[in-house]
Amino acid sequence: MKPVHVTGIGVWTPGYASAQDWVDRRYDPAATHPPARLLNSRIGRYTSLLTRMALEVIEQAANQAGLDPGKPAMVFGSANGEIQIAIEQLDMIRQEGVPSPARFKNSVHNTAVGHAAIATGNMNFSTAIAAGSSTLAMSLLEVWVWLETHGGDAIVSVADERLPPFLENVANFAPLGVAVALSADPTPGSSGLRLSALEPRKDLDNPTLDDRWIENPSAPGLLLADALMRRQEGIVALETGGEGWSVDVQVQPEA
Repeated sequence: MKPVHVTGIGVWTPGYASAQDWVDRRYDPAATHPPARLLNSRIGRYTSLLTRMALEVIEQAANQAGLDPGKPAMVFGSANGEIQIAIEQLDMIRQEGVPSPARFKNSVHNTAVGHAAIATGNMNFSTAIAAGSSTLAMSLLEVWVWLETHGGDAIVSVADERLPPFLENVANFAPLGVAVALSADPTPGSSGLRLSALEPRKDLDNPTLDDRWIENPSAPGLLLADALMRRQEGIVALETGGEGWSVDVQVQPEA
C-alpha cells in the first residue's frame, strides 16, 4: 500500500490534556476529565469516559489537521470497549431485572464513533474495531485501506478506559485516548510526516512506558504520538512484547 500522510494528532490521558502536553511531559493535575466539546451536555451526561476520550482526541486531531470533523472517514478502536457501562448494565439486570435504556444505548462497541458522527453530522464511512493487543494496528489498517481505495482524509482514534475493580487483577492501567488524522495525499503546508510499511515484525525493541499505561491496550498510541510529535523517523511498535505489528514513520521536507 502507498504511504499515508499524517496531518494531526490528539492525546488525552489523566494529567496530559493534549499531544503537546504529552510529548513535553507537562503534567497538569487539573486534567481529570476530557472536555469532549463535540458532545452537548445533555447527551454527554450519559456517556462513558471512553467515549469522551475518543471524541476529545478526534477533535484535537481534526483541529490540528485543519479538518472539519464532519467530513473525514472515522475508525474507532478499543480492545475492551464500553466495559464500565456494560458491567453496570449487567449489575442492574441482576439487581432490578432490567437495564437502563438511557445507559444501554451507550454500551455498544461503536458508541464513541456513533456519537462523533451524530455530533458532527458526519455521514462518511465509520466503523469500530476490537482486536486485543493489535487494536491500534488493525484500526490503522482499516483506515489505510479506506484511503487507498477512496482517497481523502480519515481519523483513527483508539481508547481504553480503566477496567472495573474486580478485573484490575487482570490488568490495571490509566485511561487513554489517542487519535491520528491521515490523508491519502500530501496537502499544502503539511507536516511532511507519513506512515509506511504497516506490517508484523519480530525482534522489535520492547517499548518502554510508565507503569500507568503499559498494560493499556491503546498504550502503543503514545509511542506513535511521541515519534510523530518529535518527528523521529524509524520503526514504531504498535504492540508491546517485542514482536507484532509496527509501522515505519518517515519525515520528508515540509510542503
